[in-house]
Amino acid sequence: MIAPEGRNNLVAQIDAFGLERLRIVERPLAPLRYQDIRVGSVEMFERMIGMIEHLGIRPVIDQTFEMQDVGAALEYLRSGQLVGKVIIKV
Repeated sequence: MIAPEGRNNLVAQIDAFGLERLRIVERPLAPLRYQDIRVGSVEMFERMIGMIEHLGIRPVIDQTFEMQDVGAALEYLRSGQLVGKVIIKV
């Protein structure tokens, strides 16, 4: 059950031909926000990972926070000042 004005994220896989394998058949009349997230096939993902490794691509780490500073990390994310990834140590 989703609360009124809630959000439902639907992840759909797209094969090599771009065809969706999952579709929403019926949507309730309640004022819900649907956000479709489409991802490629496993083969496409494996090719992408291979290229990332081959090219040596690494994420840019902007800041690292300790777990007890998670509030500060969230504030930093909301500020919009980040340039790379924000890491929270667990």
